[in-house]
Amino acid sequence: MPSVEIRGWPSWTEESDLKALIEGAGGTPEDLRLEQSDGRAVARFLQAAVAGAVAAQLNGFEFTPGYKLQAQAIADPLPQTTEFALWQPQPQKAPASVAKGVGKGEMAKAPMDEGVITSSDFPVSDCVDAGRLEGWFLHGSEEVRDKGWGHVQSLSFEGNLVFLLAYSPLLADKTFQPKDAVSFEVVVAADKRHNAVRLAPPGHESEVEVPAGEQKIEPWQDEVSHELEVFVGANAQWLQASGESYLRNLPADDQRRGIQSGALKGVR
Repeated sequence: MPSVEIRGWPSWTEESDLKALIEGAGGTPEDLRLEQSDGRAVARFLQAAVAGAVAAQLNGFEFTPGYKLQAQAIADPLPQTTEFALWQPQPQKAPASVAKGVGKGEMAKAPMDEGVITSSDFPVSDCVDAGRLEGWFLHGSEEVRDKGWGHVQSLSFEGNLVFLLAYSPLLADKTFQPKDAVSFEVVVAADKRHNAVRLAPPGHESEVEVPAGEQKIEPWQDEVSHELEVFVGANAQWLQASGESYLRNLPADDQRRGIQSGALKGVR
């Protein structure tokens, strides 16, 4: 059963206090247990999307002065069966970002939007700031390295969610197949698309580097930096190492002109 793990509450907290807080965040748990020994509370829900929405509301919430909560949505483990089928989204209209009249640079991103569900009862937007989520790869490591990006899916939201290798350094030397389990965080990038970042295979979550100290701008939050990473990812199969290095060393204005010229497919 999907659940939300909550930490950071004071030792004198009662179950009724947390239950009222969870219900105020938009979900009524089927079960709630407080484990005072390790300062952890686990609330279980019938729907993963509800768990994701509750975790997003509670993560970082100051429960009482000096006590900020850490909330994380945890989906059920993937069924261990060969009959398990990947999510197959219904045909969608082309996103506004690739509609008629949009530049070539945006059109190059169209494959990344494939299978992305923008209108749903269980939107990926509810998972932003919800902590680490459990999901699985849609593409294998060989295909992802060729393209520079891939998709993940999860029981916490409907449809595909794109990820760029540049934002998941732990995957650099990892081999994975479609349906392999993975954990990740959901963010809103500078281009307003949702992205999975800091992906980690099972057992490697402790290796994820999370910025400490003063808040800094993440690379996906910077418009220029993110635009470059998306372009490099979208053109990874045609952009050789020397060409990528040349592009990265160009002034920002020249980088933007190159990006806006569109995909490199067919370029000699």
